[in-house]
Amino acid sequence: MAIPGDNPIRDPDADVLGRADEAKKFARRVLELDASEGAVVGVFGPWGSGKTSFLNLARKELEQEDIPVIDFNPWLFSGTEQLVGRFFDEISAELKIRNLAKIGNALQKYGNALAGAMDLWGLDPWGLPPVGKIITAVLKPLGKQPRAANQRRRKIETALQKRDNPIIVVLDDVERLSASEIRDVFKLVRLTAGFPNIVYVVLCDRLRVEQALGEKGLPGKDYLEKIIQLPYDLPQVPGHILDQQLRDAIENALAGIENFDRNDELLPQVYREVVQPLMRNMRDIRRYAAAIWGTLAGLEGKVALADVLGLEAVRVFMPDVFKLLPGMVGGLTVPPISRSADEHLAGGRGFDDQLMKQDEKSIEKLRGEPKHEVVEAMRRILFPAGSRYIDPIAQDDPNERLAALRHQPQPMPPLQPLLTDRRVAYEPVLRLYLERVSGDDLLAFYDAGRAFEMMTDSEALHQFMQSLDPSRWRNVIVHLREFENRFQEEHVVPGIVVLLNLLPDIPEKSAFLPDVQPIVGGTVLRLLKVLKGADAVENAVRRILPGVTTLSSKVELVLDIGHQENAGSKIVSETAAGELEKALYEEARAASGDDLAGDRNLTQVFRFAKAVADSSGCLLFKIPDSAKLIFALLADYSRTAWRGFETPSGWEDALERGRGHWDFLIEIYGGEEVLKARIEDLRAQFEILKPWIVETQKMTPDAAARLLDLADEFLSRTKPD
Repeated sequence: MAIPGDNPIRDPDADVLGRADEAKKFARRVLELDASEGAVVGVFGPWGSGKTSFLNLARKELEQEDIPVIDFNPWLFSGTEQLVGRFFDEISAELKIRNLAKIGNALQKYGNALAGAMDLWGLDPWGLPPVGKIITAVLKPLGKQPRAANQRRRKIETALQKRDNPIIVVLDDVERLSASEIRDVFKLVRLTAGFPNIVYVVLCDRLRVEQALGEKGLPGKDYLEKIIQLPYDLPQVPGHILDQQLRDAIENALAGIENFDRNDELLPQVYREVVQPLMRNMRDIRRYAAAIWGTLAGLEGKVALADVLGLEAVRVFMPDVFKLLPGMVGGLTVPPISRSADEHLAGGRGFDDQLMKQDEKSIEKLRGEPKHEVVEAMRRILFPAGSRYIDPIAQDDPNERLAALRHQPQPMPPLQPLLTDRRVAYEPVLRLYLERVSGDDLLAFYDAGRAFEMMTDSEALHQFMQSLDPSRWRNVIVHLREFENRFQEEHVVPGIVVLLNLLPDIPEKSAFLPDVQPIVGGTVLRLLKVLKGADAVENAVRRILPGVTTLSSKVELVLDIGHQENAGSKIVSETAAGELEKALYEEARAASGDDLAGDRNLTQVFRFAKAVADSSGCLLFKIPDSAKLIFALLADYSRTAWRGFETPSGWEDALERGRGHWDFLIEIYGGEEVLKARIEDLRAQFEILKPWIVETQKMTPDAAARLLDLADEFLSRTKPD
C-alpha cells in the first residue's frame, strides 16, 4: 500500500480540504484585475499550508478561460544575475511554446540586458537604483540609440496590450529562499511588473517575506504592500477537517502492518496530547504518516503502537527534544528484571552524580521548549518512571534539587504491564525503538511470551524451548515470572515438568556458583501457588514427578515445597513432604551407578539423600561401584567449586575452594581409601570412557585428564610437577 508523498494536489477530486470552490472564486478575482499596467497577486500562507495545491485548483479555472499560466520556481536558481537571466529565459521559452514567440523573443532580449544591470540594485533602500541609471543600464544594450530601445520596449508593450487575456506568471517556494534571495525576487517583480497583461502570482509565507524585506531596518510589511495589489490569505483549515485527515492518514499508514494492538489503551491520550497538537497542516500530516509507516514496518510489533505514534511525532516535529532521549534512558525508564533499580542507575544509564546533572540540564531544556506541554505529556504518558526524578520539587537550588531527586525517588511503576504491553517505559523497549536492535532482555521477554502461550501443552513447550539456544533459557525463565498474574491451574503441571527437565542442561552463568536452581525453583513456586491449598499442591507434585527425567530436578521440586530448614516453602503438609522425600531417597538408592552418572547435578542428589538418611537416623546407602559415577561426581564439582583447575594459575585456587567438596566425597564413599580405589579404577578405564565423557559431561579429554590430576592432588596433598 502506497503512502501519499508530500506533493501538491493537481485535481479537484483530491481536494480533501474543500478548497476547490474557493479556488475558483480566487481565479475569477485574478481575471477581474485591471492588468493594463501589470499586476501582482500574493497568496499568503505558512510553509506547508497548501498554497501550491490551492493554486493548482485555481489553475483549472484559468486554463478553461485560455489563460496561459507559466511557472517559475526561484528556489532552483541562486545569485541575482542567474535569477534574472533564467527568469526571462523560462518565461520566453514558455511563451514560444504557447505560440507567443514574438513576445517571448523580445522579453528574452530585455531580460539579458536587465541581468547586466543588477549590480546597481544596492543603491536604493528599496533595492531600486536611480531612474536615470537604470534606463541607461537597461536600454543601452537593446540598441545603439535610446530612441530605438524605447521603440523596441513599446513594441513589447503594444504586443501585450493587444491580448484579450493576461499571462499569469507564478512564483512559488519563495519562503524557501535565503533573505537576500527573497529580496532579489521582489526587486525583480517590481522592476518587471509594469508590462501590460502580465500578472504575477507570488506564493509565500507573509511573515517570512516581511522579515526578509525588513532586514535593512525598514518595515518589510510596507514594502510588501507597495508591490502586492491583490493580497489573498489562504483560509485556515478547519480543525475538525485537519483532525479527520490526520486520523485517516494514520489508519492508512497502519493498513497491512501486523502485530500491533490497535486497541492500545493509551492511544486516545497519546493522540490527543502528543500527536494532534503538533499537526499544523496537510504537509505535516503527510510527513508524519510516512514516518510512522516506515518505523512501524521496521519494528514488527515489538513496541506498543501508542508509544511509536507519540515518539514519531516528537522525532519529526521536535527533533531537538528527540535527540535528548538517548542520554536520558536511565532516568526515564524501568530497568530490566535482570538488574535492580540501583544497578540500573549506577550502571551509567541513570542518575549517578555526574549523569544526574547532565540529565537535569536536558530536562530543563525540555521545559524551555515552546511546545513544553507536548513534552510534559510525552513524559507523563510514555515515561511514568521519569516521575521519580523530574516531577517538580520545591527546592530552588539546583544542588538541593539533585539531592532530593537522589534520596526521595518515588516507587518504580509496576514492571509487568510495561513488559506485556511492550512500553518504551521499559528500558530495553526504548533502546529497541531508538537503536532498532533487540537486546537480550527484550528478546527473552518475547520468547517468554511465546513459552507462556504454550504452557498448557508440555510437548509444544518442550519443543519450543529446545528450538532456542540453551544460553537463552535462563533469561526466558526469568521473564516467565512477568506472566505470573496470568498463570492458571492448567499451566502448572505441564509447565513445571518442562522447566525441571531443562534445569540440568542450562549453561552456567559464570565461573562462580550459578544461580540456575533458584531461578527455576522460583518460577516453579509461582506456578504452584496458583493452586488452592496444600492438598492441591501435593496432588500436582505427585503428577509432576513421573514426568521429570532426572533425580536432581525431582530433588529440587521436593526441596522447594518441603519443610527442610532454609530450603522449603512449606506449601505442602509436613507429612506429605516427608513421604515425598523418602520416596525420592528410595529411588536414588535403587538407581544403578551408570544411571546416576547421567545426572549433571549429582551433588544435590547425594546431599539430599544424606540429609534424609541423617534425619531418619540411618546410614546413607552404599554408593554404587561405577567409574562413570565417580567421574560424574568429580565433574559436577568442577563445574562449580573447582572452576579454574584447567590452568596452572587456577590450580591453587581450585585446591582451596574444592576442599569441602572433596571431604563430602570421602564421607559418602565411606573413607578416603575407598574413594582412592574408585579413582584408580577410573584411571584404568579412562581411555574407554573418553567418548562418554565428551558426550554426557561436555568436557574435552584434556580437561578430563586435568580433573583426574586434581583428584590425585587431593589424595596426595602435593602439587604435581
